[in-house]
Amino acid sequence: MNSQQQYIDLLEPVTNLPTIFSSPLLFQDEQDFLKKDDNRKVIYTNRSNEVINVVKNGYTFENNQPEDILKLSEATLLQSGINLKGLHRKVDVAPNGSKMIIQYTAPEYTIDIGKGDETQFQILFYNSYDGVWCFTVRAGAIRMACLNGQVSVDDFSMFKSKHTPSISPDHARRKMVESIKSFEVEGERWRRWKSKSITNRQAFQLFAEAASCNFVLTSKDMNIQELLEHKQVYNNRGLMYMWNQYTTDEQKYLGSNEWAAYNAMTHWSTHAPQARTTSVNTQLTTQVRRQDAVRSTCARSLAA
Repeated sequence: MNSQQQYIDLLEPVTNLPTIFSSPLLFQDEQDFLKKDDNRKVIYTNRSNEVINVVKNGYTFENNQPEDILKLSEATLLQSGINLKGLHRKVDVAPNGSKMIIQYTAPEYTIDIGKGDETQFQILFYNSYDGVWCFTVRAGAIRMACLNGQVSVDDFSMFKSKHTPSISPDHARRKMVESIKSFEVEGERWRRWKSKSITNRQAFQLFAEAASCNFVLTSKDMNIQELLEHKQVYNNRGLMYMWNQYTTDEQKYLGSNEWAAYNAMTHWSTHAPQARTTSVNTQLTTQVRRQDAVRSTCARSLAA
């Protein structure tokens, strides 16, 4: 047996993945007769009769079912040449089966920021059937102290495909080597952030940027107490979540530095409750959108 294969075989089986189906698209003509659209079809899953997308008739599910994506993700890891010892896997699927994220954590690639504050390397596979994402493979990380999904300033996308995905072994190996090097560079950046002190006002400004609170961004002469009295501020759930997380947790344990502010932002993107109006089928989309907001904020406003 391939020594790497045994680490995948040790993973808990993934059960109850959705199955994707399609049916002709029907519509009513001007005389209210029901007709079939010869160019398009609707997509749905065995989890729900809800239509999740309308696609061209040429769209195929061959090698593109959720089970196929799972097999492809594991084949990619085996082709990559990275050490899979101790591999962990987490699969998130939207309730209606419209999108899926597969997250692998490879503990053999661990960065210690200092005093046991460890972050482990991850590979994430994104796929959707509702048109939100194309098939994407992206490098990531997870901070073990709080299980925050760490986002990289230099977003490292290893592969993207709008159609049935197929990753060559050479491409997988080359991109994985590059992504691990990028992970190591990111670790050096995190260490610099840990040594870079910031004021509470500067941290608040970062959180406002990530949460798109324009009132704070255009009111740089106001102190935090003055800002907190404004409806545009205290009604911004993302901003208030990050500020409370920073002042009650991250700042207390990590200090008043950019690393603590960054972890308040990643805690928000990973753990914060979503709005009551958010559909359960779009929650994964919201999580990824928050991660992108944190990435953009870090790239613009934290030390290089």
